[in-house]
Amino acid sequence: EWLYQILVMLSFCSSLLFAQLVDDFSDGDFTSNPVWSGEDTSFILNASNQLQSDGPSATTSIYLSTPNVQFQNTEWTFSSILNLNPSSSNNARVYLMSNNSNLEDTLRGYFVQLGGESGSVDDIDLYRQDGSSTTKIIDGPDGTLGKDSNSVSIKVLRDSEGNWSLLADTTGGTNYVLQGNSFDNSYEQTTHFGVLVNHTSTRSKMYYFD
Repeated sequence: EWLYQILVMLSFCSSLLFAQLVDDFSDGDFTSNPVWSGEDTSFILNASNQLQSDGPSATTSIYLSTPNVQFQNTEWTFSSILNLNPSSSNNARVYLMSNNSNLEDTLRGYFVQLGGESGSVDDIDLYRQDGSSTTKIIDGPDGTLGKDSNSVSIKVLRDSEGNWSLLADTTGGTNYVLQGNSFDNSYEQTTHFGVLVNHTSTRSKMYYFD
């Protein structure tokens, strides 16, 4: 059985009004400060204060989201470790902007996709979501996540005009390298930030966020 883990340090920072959302789950609680909601019965906080997936033994998706309204002149950063070559059935999304708290529903926003293609081309991409359809707006270099063990730190920047930059350090550090730029100002509002995990039955408990 493959071991599939994603360790993600989720930190969202905005220069607007010094607003900031940071959560490393070290308080042992994901129901307050900030409040994460959604399929909370499909996630647990383990003994290491990591947010761990605890989904059903099925091929499905699970999510959690937290309120956020910042998107202009904003920086989002997180780190991921994937101890598996991801696939179309085992991957994750980090929603930077969403107008819906339910990340499995139709929504308008933007997300970073971690894997989800095939081994040799699995990478880190930025997508826009329009209802139920998605459009890739930044296509990262192929193979970034195409190994059996992957460690990467990701930074996304958006200015007030709608210019996006996607950066990554494939060693898990902070020496970020540009993956691509794009302009897209289709959506100028957001209500939530969140994570969505797509998993198969044998990997439902093997995603970790910290």
